[in-house]
Amino acid sequence: MYKNITIYLLLFFLIFTTKALAINPGAYLFRFTNPQSATSSTQTLPQTSPIPPSFQFKAGFPNITTITDFNFTISNISLDFGILTPETLIQKTNTLSISALQTHGYSILAYQNHPLQLASNITIPNLTDSDAYGFGYNLNSADSIQVFADQSQNQPPQTIFSSITAAPLTSAITYQLKIPSTQAAGDYENTIYFLAIPAY
Repeated sequence: MYKNITIYLLLFFLIFTTKALAINPGAYLFRFTNPQSATSSTQTLPQTSPIPPSFQFKAGFPNITTITDFNFTISNISLDFGILTPETLIQKTNTLSISALQTHGYSILAYQNHPLQLASNITIPNLTDSDAYGFGYNLNSADSIQVFADQSQNQPPQTIFSSITAAPLTSAITYQLKIPSTQAAGDYENTIYFLAIPAY
């Protein structure tokens, strides 16, 4: 009889796109939004002469330099707890890293697709401070045990880390697992999803 545990980790990025609009050939049509009132307006100027090559129309935030890459990495995306010994706490650690130059901060959200489970849907419950057995995690060796939001229970992703500055992040996340001797043997698996969201 054995209990083999494997956790798969996936990461996502929120990607922003920019679109450009063509100029009306019969007139110059400029549409803009007032950032103070969140209202938009349109201004049409008659086409009295061709647009000179040196003409520039600028919009956005002139005091913010060009956005550089936003990078999010996980040091190991497949964690194998191996064969477990009942009544023994097992820990596995990997590292979350972010470089977010020229952003206004970022957030990392996480959730699991379901608890650790067999193909027969027998599960290992989430580990909390009051439970002796189960699966949980902590960040940077914090004392409190956290549990991942559960997609199978329609729970939304939860923020596990956030920053209001562009300071880089290197954070260890430790996954903890402990089972009783009565836990059914088999190969338990689940997937943890991480979403890194920059703020611009």
